[in-house]
Formats: sequence, structure tokens, C-alpha cells
Amino acid sequence: MLKKLLIIFFITHMLFNTSAQRNSYWQQQANYQIDVSLNDIDNTLQGFEKIDYINNSPDTLFFIWFHLWPNAYKNDRTAFSERR
Repeated sequence: MLKKLLIIFFITHMLFNTSAQRNSYWQQQANYQIDVSLNDIDNTLQGFEKIDYINNSPDTLFFIWFHLWPNAYKNDRTAFSERR
């Protein structure tokens, strides 16, 4: 009897969570402004970026990951410079 009750509980729990996940869709929002200037004599870029990140999820975000590759194209032998 206990085994049947546990199975019913787990099935009900799974159905409820799946239904709740379908009805609670949310999308994050990121607004950004990038100002960059090119110095073609020195082959350098100087820039500034402002990012407004709006968390629309019900969860608190304690950190946000950014992947930056500042030297991705520093010469013609990097992994990025080989992409066409």
C-alpha cells in the first residue's frame, strides 16, 4: 500500500511540475551600448560598453558569467583568426 502511494505521489508531483514549468515561461533581457574607436596606426581598439541586464526569472541571480577574449585576433595564429 505504501509503495502504491509513493508511486502515485511521484507521478502527481512530476505532472504538476511539468505543467507549472510550461506555464511559467520567462525570458531574460540584456540591453547594451558599445562605443569603440579604432586607431588604425597603432592597430588598437579603445572602447566602453554599458550593459543593463534585467532578470525576469523568479530566481535571484548571484552572478552573471561573461566570456571575454581580449586578444582573440592579436595575430594570425590564434584560434579566432583562423575562423573565416
